[in-house]
Amino acid sequence: FDGRVVNANLGERLMRILRKKEGRLETQGDLVDEVWKDRPPLSARAAYFLEEKYAGESRVSKLARLREQMAAKGATAHVLTSLDDIAWLMNLRGDDVEYNPGERSYALITPASAILYANRVVFSEYMVRDLERDGVTLRPYDRIYQDLKALGSEDKVLLDKGRVNYAICRTLEKVGALIDEMNPTTQMKAVKNPVELDNLRRSHLKDGVA
Repeated sequence: FDGRVVNANLGERLMRILRKKEGRLETQGDLVDEVWKDRPPLSARAAYFLEEKYAGESRVSKLARLREQMAAKGATAHVLTSLDDIAWLMNLRGDDVEYNPGERSYALITPASAILYANRVVFSEYMVRDLERDGVTLRPYDRIYQDLKALGSEDKVLLDKGRVNYAICRTLEKVGALIDEMNPTTQMKAVKNPVELDNLRRSHLKDGVA
């Protein structure tokens, strides 16, 4: 199977089963893509930012809070692959996935950098400038695998194996440690700030009228 579409927990469970049967996993490549000759291209609809008047907090502030959580856990890097967590952290929205306002993306956060991996064509020039102003670098979607290989034995990587794909975990086999815990952003975004609460009430009023 394609290791990019199976979460790490399932991949590792399958590996344990196969080892007992003297089998192995082959997770390189997309078998469907080899036979689907007229496969439509990935969506390239424009992304957009959720303004602070709706989010109630800037991405700079969210990144600072996330880095505090990373430091408390002893992590030197944090890998995010869940679209809802990335959308919240970056105040970013998109239309890549039907019925899901997240933008197809990955993120790699360290104490000194924040990298967003996504399709460059869906970002306007002003969006790229805004991200750079806030310390976020935009890189091609699949570049994350190359960048993760640059991490070494001194690195401790925070991730959630229930949400990170198996291919990413395999790429990180040479790092010093994997800290398998719930993404800090999952709990952070569950606590709504006053602006979000006010907007929730407003949306329910509009929905009730409709």
